[in-house]
Amino acid sequence: MTAQRTTSFTQAVHDRAVVVHAHGELDVSGAPAFRQALQDAVAAGRPQVVVDLAEVTFLDSAGLSVVFGAQRMLPVSQSMVLANVPERMRRMLRLAAVESVVEVHGPGDPQPWLDGS
Repeated sequence: MTAQRTTSFTQAVHDRAVVVHAHGELDVSGAPAFRQALQDAVAAGRPQVVVDLAEVTFLDSAGLSVVFGAQRMLPVSQSMVLANVPERMRRMLRLAAVESVVEVHGPGDPQPWLDGS
């Protein structure tokens, strides 16, 4: 018997950003919900769309594809940030040259997109 994997998303709206808090695995099974969460965040119209990966246990090429797809669809007035990226994921993101396209912050890095930061 295998355990059911749960992937979920919550959204927090701030003055300068919409933060999408991702929970679980960002893989092929979670990609449609992840894509929808990012589309909803973009539609909020804040200057930054922040994806908080603190609670993500796994990120594969399907999850990265969603990030790149959302980045390509952003209007000029918006940018994307990956926040609270664990070191094990940052190494993979560096190898995939993600940091050349999307701003990446690790745990404990400043979060200037939050109100009052």
